[in-house]
Amino acid sequence: MNGSEILIALRIQAPAARVFRAFVEDIGLWWQPSGLFQFTAGPPGRLAFDPPGAGGRLVEQKPDGSVFDIGHITDWQPPAKLAFTW
Repeated sequence: MNGSEILIALRIQAPAARVFRAFVEDIGLWWQPSGLFQFTAGPPGRLAFDPPGAGGRLVEQKPDGSVFDIGHITDWQPPAKLAFTW
């Protein structure tokens, strides 16, 4: 692998399928833009997997309708594994 790799692990008392679904479907609700992770200039957008699944992207959807690609989904194995570039 080129570059750096970050692995984040968190234990949550819920079925894996429910946690995976919440992470993917609701990422725009729980991951709020901040100065630390600002991908574009101007008003912040909302993060989303578009489309969710293998070959999809992680994007920032801006209020004006534009979309900024943040990364691409490289591994999609619900509910066990999700990997994406940054």
